[in-house]
Amino acid sequence: AIEMYKLAEKEENTNAQAIALTMKALYLSNMTDLFGDMPFKEAFKGIDENIMQPKFDDQKVIYDSLLMDLERANTLYTKTSTIDAKRDLLYNGDVTKWRKFTNSLYLRLLMRVSNRRDMNSAERIKTVFENPSQYPIFESNDDNATFYYDEVNPFVNYFGNILESAFTTTGRRPAEQIIGMMDAPGDPRISIWFKQASGYDGWKGAESGKEAQESDNSGVSLLNKANLGDYASPYSHMKYDEVLFIFAEAIKRGWIDGGDALAEQYYNDAVRASIRFWSDVNKTGNPVSESTVERFLANIPYDGTLESILDQKYVALFWTGFEAWHEYRRTGYPALVIGEGTQNDHVLPTRMAYPTIAIKTNPDNYAAEVARLQSVFRGADDMKTPVWWSAEAVRKGIE
Repeated sequence: AIEMYKLAEKEENTNAQAIALTMKALYLSNMTDLFGDMPFKEAFKGIDENIMQPKFDDQKVIYDSLLMDLERANTLYTKTSTIDAKRDLLYNGDVTKWRKFTNSLYLRLLMRVSNRRDMNSAERIKTVFENPSQYPIFESNDDNATFYYDEVNPFVNYFGNILESAFTTTGRRPAEQIIGMMDAPGDPRISIWFKQASGYDGWKGAESGKEAQESDNSGVSLLNKANLGDYASPYSHMKYDEVLFIFAEAIKRGWIDGGDALAEQYYNDAVRASIRFWSDVNKTGNPVSESTVERFLANIPYDGTLESILDQKYVALFWTGFEAWHEYRRTGYPALVIGEGTQNDHVLPTRMAYPTIAIKTNPDNYAAEVARLQSVFRGADDMKTPVWWSAEAVRKGIE
């Protein structure tokens, strides 16, 4: 994305510049969400300025910059420059959809840092909601940032070359919690994402946090490779339902006027949008009927709580990168089960430890970051130290 921006700037193609800034924000936000502080300002200056050991930047600094990039990108889109449809595998040169993705991603990042009042997320999300012409966002599943692969190498799903036996190994079985959240209320997505084990009638999730020798994996459901890991199985960076859930939460929190009635409308529409997307790409069953969707909604009604919104958002974020985990750390929902055999001192992972290559190639700056983790976050480079935007960091008074 960095090199794409430089090339687009040289060619004075503002649309390509905007897309480059959007992709930069997408990938770097995910990286900082995984690790916390990381090299950022100096991270891409190895060739131009011979900086081979970049300093780590605070996560707030990174988010301030990425949000600014997305705000700028929104202003760069224009109809006077074009994008080559053959080179655009996401939107086939549709600049309007790219702009919607930019602003929808902007909403995601604003909600991510909403625990930090000085980021002004509430005001900025309200501005987007009230100014659709200035900030166009996803309006339907047609706008989703989804790759629809064509089964021709190299444009194929990452899991396409993996045999089904490997794709459905124990490490990729659905957990009992997600199965429980979907099976009991009759979620129609369960048979799209998963399939019942051969010889077993019903859905069963793998026990979480159990010692291997104590786990009973007989009859545990499998991932549905035909829908998730085939050569042409689609993959989404972000979908319409996430935008609707963001607004439902913002309304419930009082950032946007409308109260519970409007929050319920966005909640219901978000669930509908998620089910409709998966129904449309389902290869292993009949389309989900509207009556089935409405029966399911009747079983998971919005009850006026944030928990109801965030629990269903967690489910809908299945197969969208690390987003469900990010949201859990931001909100504490859903109330995930911690099994008796859970390692990490019985703490659900709060971040990822820095990769070995970063430690070996950038030892001095890594040491400085470890000292910051100890002094500011009162932790170490492990999976127990919270990231800056998380609910846990705020609860501990970490600034």
